[in-house]
Amino acid sequence: MSHLTVFASYNELAMTLSHHIMEALELGIKKRGSAVMAVSGGSTPLKLYESLSQTEFPWEKVTITLTDERWVDNQSSDSNEKAIYEHLLINHARVANFIPLKNVAQTAKAGELACHNRLSSIQIPFDYILLGMGTDGHTASLFPCAAETPLAMDLQTPLDAKAIQPTSVQQERMTLTLPRILRSERMGLLLTGETKKSLLDKINHGPEQSLPVEALIKQQQTPLDIFYSPH
Repeated sequence: MSHLTVFASYNELAMTLSHHIMEALELGIKKRGSAVMAVSGGSTPLKLYESLSQTEFPWEKVTITLTDERWVDNQSSDSNEKAIYEHLLINHARVANFIPLKNVAQTAKAGELACHNRLSSIQIPFDYILLGMGTDGHTASLFPCAAETPLAMDLQTPLDAKAIQPTSVQQERMTLTLPRILRSERMGLLLTGETKKSLLDKINHGPEQSLPVEALIKQQQTPLDIFYSPH
Protein backbone atom coordinates (compact mmCIF):
# COMPACT_ATOMS: atom_id res chain seq x y z
CA MET A 1 0.00 0.00 0.00
CA SER A 2 2.46 2.58 -1.25
CA HIS A 3 2.37 5.55 -3.59
CA LEU A 4 5.42 6.92 -5.40
CA THR A 5 5.85 10.59 -6.32
CA VAL A 6 8.87 11.61 -8.41
CA PHE A 7 10.24 15.15 -8.14
CA ALA A 8 12.64 16.98 -10.42
CA SER A 9 14.68 18.30 -7.51
CA TYR A 10 15.23 17.80 -3.81
CA ASN A 11 13.94 21.31 -3.10
CA GLU A 12 10.64 20.51 -4.79
CA LEU A 13 10.46 17.22 -2.90
CA ALA A 14 11.19 18.90 0.43
CA MET A 15 8.47 21.48 -0.11
CA THR A 16 5.82 18.82 -0.69
CA LEU A 17 7.06 16.53 2.07
CA SER A 18 7.15 19.42 4.54
CA HIS A 19 3.50 20.09 3.76
CA HIS A 20 2.60 16.42 4.36
CA ILE A 21 4.41 16.40 7.70
CA MET A 22 2.96 19.65 8.99
CA GLU A 23 -0.52 18.62 7.87
CA ALA A 24 -0.20 15.36 9.84
CA LEU A 25 1.09 17.12 12.97
CA GLU A 26 -1.66 19.72 12.78
CA LEU A 27 -4.29 16.99 12.53
CA GLY A 28 -2.82 15.21 15.56
CA ILE A 29 -2.99 18.41 17.60
CA LYS A 30 -6.59 19.00 16.54
CA LYS A 31 -7.53 15.45 17.57
CA ARG A 32 -5.65 15.12 20.85
CA GLY A 33 -4.00 18.42 21.69
CA SER A 34 -0.56 17.01 20.85
CA ALA A 35 1.30 15.25 18.04
CA VAL A 36 4.10 12.67 17.75
CA MET A 37 6.62 12.24 14.94
CA ALA A 38 9.49 9.80 14.38
CA VAL A 39 12.31 10.83 12.04
CA SER A 40 15.29 9.14 10.46
CA GLY A 41 18.95 10.08 10.62
CA GLY A 42 21.47 10.27 7.80
CA SER A 43 22.39 13.22 5.62
CA THR A 44 19.50 13.09 3.12
CA PRO A 45 16.76 14.67 5.27
CA LEU A 46 18.88 17.35 6.99
CA LYS A 47 17.89 20.21 4.68
CA LEU A 48 14.27 19.17 5.05
CA TYR A 49 14.62 19.31 8.84
CA GLU A 50 16.16 22.77 8.69
CA SER A 51 13.22 23.93 6.59
CA LEU A 52 10.72 22.40 9.04
CA SER A 53 12.43 24.10 11.96
CA GLN A 54 11.71 27.50 10.42
CA THR A 55 7.96 26.83 10.22
CA GLU A 56 5.89 28.78 12.73
CA PHE A 57 3.90 26.08 14.52
CA PRO A 58 2.97 25.10 18.11
CA TRP A 59 6.06 22.92 18.35
CA GLU A 60 5.73 22.76 22.13
CA LYS A 61 2.83 20.37 21.49
CA VAL A 62 4.98 18.06 19.35
CA THR A 63 7.04 15.09 20.55
CA ILE A 64 9.83 13.86 18.27
CA THR A 65 11.76 10.61 18.41
CA LEU A 66 14.04 8.65 16.09
CA THR A 67 13.43 5.65 13.87
CA ASP A 68 16.88 4.30 14.80
CA GLU A 69 20.15 5.21 16.41
CA ARG A 70 23.79 4.18 16.39
CA TRP A 71 24.88 3.18 19.90
CA VAL A 72 27.44 5.96 20.22
CA ASP A 73 27.87 8.97 22.49
CA ASN A 74 25.29 11.61 21.67
CA GLN A 75 28.09 14.07 20.87
CA SER A 76 29.60 11.75 18.27
CA SER A 77 29.40 12.83 14.63
CA ASP A 78 27.72 9.45 14.01
CA SER A 79 24.87 10.19 16.42
CA ASN A 80 21.44 10.71 14.88
CA GLU A 81 20.40 12.47 18.08
CA LYS A 82 23.17 15.05 17.58
CA ALA A 83 22.05 15.63 13.98
CA ILE A 84 18.45 16.18 15.07
CA TYR A 85 19.50 18.72 17.70
CA GLU A 86 21.62 20.56 15.14
CA HIS A 87 19.21 20.53 12.18
CA LEU A 88 15.63 20.10 13.46
CA LEU A 89 15.43 21.13 17.12
CA ILE A 90 16.42 24.69 16.27
CA ASN A 91 14.60 27.91 15.36
CA HIS A 92 10.85 27.53 16.04
CA ALA A 93 11.16 23.77 16.56
CA ARG A 94 13.62 24.09 19.44
CA VAL A 95 10.71 23.90 21.92
CA ALA A 96 9.55 20.48 20.72
CA ASN A 97 9.88 17.56 23.14
CA PHE A 98 12.55 15.04 22.10
CA ILE A 99 12.73 11.40 23.16
CA PRO A 100 16.15 9.90 22.32
CA LEU A 101 16.76 6.21 21.72
CA LYS A 102 20.27 6.18 23.19
CA ASN A 103 20.43 5.67 26.95
CA VAL A 104 23.18 5.11 29.54
CA ALA A 105 23.55 1.36 28.90
CA GLN A 106 26.97 0.32 27.60
CA THR A 107 25.50 -1.70 24.75
CA ALA A 108 22.31 -1.46 22.72
CA LYS A 109 21.34 -4.95 23.88
CA ALA A 110 21.68 -3.89 27.51
CA GLY A 111 19.66 -0.75 26.81
CA GLU A 112 16.91 -2.46 24.83
CA LEU A 113 14.31 -2.81 27.60
CA ALA A 114 14.80 0.76 28.84
CA CYS A 115 14.44 2.02 25.28
CA HIS A 116 11.29 -0.08 24.76
CA ASN A 117 9.79 1.27 28.00
CA ARG A 118 10.60 4.84 27.00
CA LEU A 119 8.88 4.40 23.64
CA SER A 120 5.94 2.56 25.23
CA SER A 121 5.16 5.74 27.14
CA ILE A 122 4.01 7.07 23.75
CA GLN A 123 0.72 5.18 23.68
CA ILE A 124 -0.68 6.82 20.58
CA PRO A 125 0.32 6.08 16.98
CA PHE A 126 2.89 8.32 15.36
CA ASP A 127 1.13 11.08 13.47
CA TYR A 128 4.00 10.89 10.98
CA ILE A 129 7.07 8.72 10.58
CA LEU A 130 9.78 9.56 8.08
CA LEU A 131 12.03 6.72 6.95
CA GLY A 132 14.94 6.27 4.59
CA MET A 133 16.36 3.35 2.63
CA GLY A 134 19.88 2.04 2.22
CA THR A 135 21.23 0.60 -1.02
CA ASP A 136 21.24 -2.80 0.75
CA GLY A 137 17.49 -2.57 1.34
CA HIS A 138 17.56 -1.62 5.02
CA THR A 139 15.17 0.88 6.52
CA ALA A 140 15.48 2.38 10.01
CA SER A 141 18.16 -0.05 11.29
CA LEU A 142 16.39 -3.15 10.03
CA PHE A 143 19.39 -4.54 8.17
CA PRO A 144 19.00 -7.64 5.98
CA CYS A 145 22.36 -8.93 7.24
CA ALA A 146 21.54 -8.74 10.97
CA ALA A 147 20.53 -11.86 12.88
CA GLU A 148 18.13 -9.79 15.03
CA THR A 149 16.17 -8.35 12.11
CA PRO A 150 13.61 -11.18 11.70
CA LEU A 151 12.49 -10.74 15.32
CA ALA A 152 12.40 -6.96 14.94
CA MET A 153 10.18 -7.41 11.87
CA ASP A 154 7.88 -9.99 13.45
CA LEU A 155 4.45 -8.34 13.59
CA GLN A 156 3.74 -10.27 16.81
CA THR A 157 6.78 -8.99 18.71
CA PRO A 158 5.84 -7.07 21.88
CA LEU A 159 8.94 -4.88 21.55
CA ASP A 160 8.82 -1.29 20.35
CA ALA A 161 12.63 -1.20 20.01
CA LYS A 162 15.24 -3.85 19.18
CA ALA A 163 19.01 -3.89 19.44
CA ILE A 164 20.63 -4.71 16.11
CA GLN A 165 24.20 -5.68 15.18
CA PRO A 166 24.58 -5.60 11.39
CA THR A 167 27.51 -7.50 9.93
CA SER A 168 27.97 -4.77 7.32
CA VAL A 169 28.75 -1.96 9.79
CA GLN A 170 30.73 -1.73 13.01
CA GLN A 171 28.36 0.09 15.32
CA GLU A 172 25.57 -1.58 17.22
CA ARG A 173 22.19 0.00 16.54
CA MET A 174 18.80 0.47 18.14
CA THR A 175 15.79 0.41 15.83
CA LEU A 176 12.08 0.75 16.03
CA THR A 177 10.49 -2.61 15.31
CA LEU A 178 8.33 -3.02 12.24
CA PRO A 179 5.05 -3.20 14.21
CA ARG A 180 5.93 0.05 16.01
CA ILE A 181 6.77 1.69 12.68
CA LEU A 182 3.44 0.60 11.24
CA ARG A 183 1.57 2.01 14.23
CA SER A 184 1.48 5.35 12.45
CA GLU A 185 -1.19 7.50 10.87
CA ARG A 186 1.02 8.39 7.91
CA MET A 187 4.41 7.18 6.72
CA GLY A 188 6.91 8.70 4.33
CA LEU A 189 9.93 7.12 2.63
CA LEU A 190 12.51 9.62 1.37
CA LEU A 191 14.83 8.49 -1.44
CA THR A 192 17.39 10.24 -3.61
CA GLY A 193 19.79 8.98 -6.26
CA GLU A 194 19.56 6.58 -9.17
CA THR A 195 20.92 3.60 -7.20
CA LYS A 196 18.04 3.71 -4.74
CA LYS A 197 15.51 4.28 -7.51
CA SER A 198 16.86 1.19 -9.27
CA LEU A 199 16.41 -0.87 -6.08
CA LEU A 200 12.90 0.49 -5.65
CA ASP A 201 12.04 -0.54 -9.22
CA LYS A 202 13.37 -4.05 -8.56
CA ILE A 203 11.23 -4.31 -5.44
CA ASN A 204 8.12 -3.12 -7.26
CA HIS A 205 8.59 -5.03 -10.51
CA GLY A 206 11.11 -7.80 -9.91
CA PRO A 207 11.10 -11.10 -8.03
CA GLU A 208 10.66 -11.23 -4.24
CA GLN A 209 13.88 -10.16 -2.51
CA SER A 210 12.92 -10.46 1.17
CA LEU A 211 14.43 -7.09 2.04
CA PRO A 212 13.29 -5.15 5.12
CA VAL A 213 12.25 -2.14 3.05
CA GLU A 214 10.31 -4.47 0.75
CA ALA A 215 8.15 -5.56 3.68
CA LEU A 216 7.49 -1.90 4.46
CA ILE A 217 6.57 -1.06 0.86
CA LYS A 218 4.33 -4.09 0.30
CA GLN A 219 2.51 -4.20 3.65
CA GLN A 220 -1.21 -3.39 3.63
CA GLN A 221 -1.63 -1.96 7.14
CA THR A 222 -0.47 1.65 6.88
CA PRO A 223 -0.38 3.91 3.80
CA LEU A 224 3.15 4.77 2.67
CA ASP A 225 4.07 7.77 0.51
CA ILE A 226 7.41 7.40 -1.29
CA PHE A 227 9.14 10.66 -2.22
CA TYR A 228 11.95 10.42 -4.77
CA SER A 229 14.25 12.90 -6.47
CA PRO A 230 17.34 12.02 -8.54
CA HIS A 231 19.61 14.29 -6.46
